[in-house]
Amino acid sequence: MSILDEHHFARNVGGSKIDGETVDGSAFRVRPVDADGLSGNWPEYFAGKSLAEALVEIRKAYAAKGRTITAQSKFAILSVGGTKRSLMERGGWALDFVHTPERLDPSHASITGYDPVDDIITDIIAQTVIQLLPGRE
Repeated sequence: MSILDEHHFARNVGGSKIDGETVDGSAFRVRPVDADGLSGNWPEYFAGKSLAEALVEIRKAYAAKGRTITAQSKFAILSVGGTKRSLMERGGWALDFVHTPERLDPSHASITGYDPVDDIITDIIAQTVIQLLPGRE
């Protein structure tokens, strides 16, 4: 299921890929093994919760999957529609944001429609980050 343009996508980004309020495009590079696209989360899955409250649930899912969120990491928040529009306007790229739930992570989502070699796309995605929120509470 495609995520609505007015919703958000949250990606946990390691501190080494963040400089102040700027995220390096490599944080959005899809790997060859990522068959379902670039992993992240769909905060609005948690209907009725604020973004901060949704991140509490997302952090719980990370813990349930055995993933560690480092002290320096942050959640890079994208506006789904804003990112899609920017990519279309700047290069004609039509990416999709898709809900790809996992057993331990019901809000899991993916960005699909680009390849590991598409560095220009990853840089544009990074430029559309609207907010950085703490990885840890």
